[in-house]
Amino acid sequence: MSTDGSRFYRGASRAEYLDALCGHASQGSTAVLEGDAGSGVSCLLGQAVMALFEGMEIIRIDAAESHDGGVVVEALLRHFDIERPQLADVLRDTLANSRLTVVVDNAEELLDEALMTMGSLKQKLGGRLAYLFGGLPGAAEKIKGADLLVDDVLDLPALSVEEVTAFADQVAGVTLSEEDAVSVHEESHGLPGILLELLQDMPSAPLVMAPGERQEGAVSMAAARALPWRHVAAVAGLLVLLVIIWSAFGGGQEGDSAPVSRQLALPVPKQDATQADPEEITPLKPTMKPVARLEDLNKPGRREDGGADAGGEPVDAAQRDRADSDVQVTAVTDPIMQSAPAEKAASSSTRSASESRKSDTAEPVYHQASWLKGLADSRWFLQVMVTGDEAKARAVLDQIKRHGAYYSALRNGKSVFLVLAGDYASRQAAEDARASLPERLRAAGPFPRQMAAIRKEL
Repeated sequence: MSTDGSRFYRGASRAEYLDALCGHASQGSTAVLEGDAGSGVSCLLGQAVMALFEGMEIIRIDAAESHDGGVVVEALLRHFDIERPQLADVLRDTLANSRLTVVVDNAEELLDEALMTMGSLKQKLGGRLAYLFGGLPGAAEKIKGADLLVDDVLDLPALSVEEVTAFADQVAGVTLSEEDAVSVHEESHGLPGILLELLQDMPSAPLVMAPGERQEGAVSMAAARALPWRHVAAVAGLLVLLVIIWSAFGGGQEGDSAPVSRQLALPVPKQDATQADPEEITPLKPTMKPVARLEDLNKPGRREDGGADAGGEPVDAAQRDRADSDVQVTAVTDPIMQSAPAEKAASSSTRSASESRKSDTAEPVYHQASWLKGLADSRWFLQVMVTGDEAKARAVLDQIKRHGAYYSALRNGKSVFLVLAGDYASRQAAEDARASLPERLRAAGPFPRQMAAIRKEL
């Protein structure tokens, strides 16, 4: 069964089992949760991890992965990011103010040497260390055989017919009739994992069928989801708008390939008999004097024609002398006028190239809650780590080339950071991506979560 929060079913005493696991962890006990494949053991362990963060250091181990006798020690070294000689001091300092909980999934796969190491560690740390084991029936006997004291064994039951109906509605959003619930219960044996596979491809709304149309042993579910009327209305509105635009601007009849040119007969104003012939009109002489040009500043009182002022009148020598004494040329102080256009363009080009290079070399950002909110609920992630240190969350993202995100959430009143790898198009794609994670992160037991469940924490 899925380990993400959106798939957790609180019926069939699941919530009570979760409380029991959390209670054993807080007391430093050793508990074993057993159940058939698909009963929800992994999901319940994942829920316990998410509920146990306050005042605890949590280590996750998947015994189904390749390991040796020192698997618990290696997990501790990865969690604290330390070397083996530092382990004793780190544990002493850490456990002075908190507890340590080791969560082991697929416990039936643990090597005897690994169980012996866990037992030895439990003897040294006592009540400061708790073990939560999960596995198939018989896992508890194997753990007891390694001289590791087991305080409680929790047997996870299968779902009844009534619980199958509630599970389908609450988890998969599928409504089952009484006959359908009986049929699905028989096929899934009441195991949530198998039941979820049967329900995940079924539509959320039941199909109303006439009596006698239901086939023997088949599940009478809807063959299709409800028609998206809003989308249909939007498309219809768009088509109507196109027709209106076509009618307004098409203009021509069918078969006309070339546009029709039309001449508008505009009224011509009548000419007054007293009005003079345009050819006989004498243009007016300009009355404004032309503005002096910059090149004339070096020749005060002198035009290019050699002796006329700005108004076109001759200038005698005395007038030129007076003009020479009256004209004062001052330097232009406007910095914009003084700058050369070519230099401005070059400076602008250089600045643009510099900004472009700065943009190209800028480090990628860390995706956080604002980025996650823009994703669809159907996207999937791998939850890699939960930590109380934001710098550590960013360091984990650096290890996966920032292909993911992190966000803050509350765990029992304490602010923590959840690190996600992804996003992925489907749950299967997320599970397949585990193999591409660095070995340290892969060994930490990442599990898939859907965006719909993550959004509830943002």
